[in-house]
Amino acid sequence: MKKKNLKISLLAFAVLAILFSCQQENNVASDNYIPSSITSQLQRAGFDLSEGFYKKDGGYIVEYDVFLTEDQISELGGEETLGLGEEHYRTTNLVTGNPRTINV
Repeated sequence: MKKKNLKISLLAFAVLAILFSCQQENNVASDNYIPSSITSQLQRAGFDLSEGFYKKDGGYIVEYDVFLTEDQISELGGEETLGLGEEHYRTTNLVTGNPRTINV
């Protein structure tokens, strides 16, 4: 009796594992064409476009977490990487306001 319950339990666990382990990927529609000028500017700025690069909401998602508009990408276009495998990003957006003290 214990062997039969064990087999049923293992079978049920396997079925549940298969059902919950399969996740649907978010495939990007093929109508979201990205111009080669955008990709070349991003590559010159040091971004890795092999994964996580797609068009969304009037801009582009780069490396799964960076959202850039076309204007921001054109500002990056003049940047050159060092070619040492390092990534660098510079912005002119500065934090302004009163001097702040952060106590931990």
